[in-house]
Amino acid sequence: MIFNFTDKQKEFLSSTSDICMMAGGAGAGKSFIMLFDALGLNDKEFGPRIKLPYYRALIYRKQFKHLNDLIDKSKAIYPLIDSGAVFTSTNSTWKFSSGAEIQMMYFEDFSQVEAIQGREINWCGCDEIGQYQNDKIMRYCLSRLRSSQGLKCYYRATSNPSRYKWLRDTFKIDAQGTS
Repeated sequence: MIFNFTDKQKEFLSSTSDICMMAGGAGAGKSFIMLFDALGLNDKEFGPRIKLPYYRALIYRKQFKHLNDLIDKSKAIYPLIDSGAVFTSTNSTWKFSSGAEIQMMYFEDFSQVEAIQGREINWCGCDEIGQYQNDKIMRYCLSRLRSSQGLKCYYRATSNPSRYKWLRDTFKIDAQGTS
């Protein structure tokens, strides 16, 4: 299997920052790189995270219709990485051969994040975070990041250039999406 990444995607994948965002316009490969980063293939300390039975990741979108697009893209990628990976549509979760899981959810409003209350999530990513008018959902998801196994936890996001000041301030970008 061969995946070709742009320089911007490589930079995103190689980031060791606790929080990182990739911005870009339509067709920049943001959703693809979000799905790929969730696999945790570049963990230098533990090895590929999807080989760890306790690894838990969450990718979320704002709307269900966009989540379906992400699920369709994951079905083209994840079986190539792990032929034993199984997708369960009832809870939108990929379970890998090791027992590692990547769940996909949508949060249209803050009340929906209660679904992850009490969960231990090692990696969390929002595809198109610029659709949210404030940072409440992002901050709640950040509070779920933890690891009883010693994994470093990450929060990742993608966005088109945003009209929302909170996003520009949080990620130190201008209205055009550059830093």
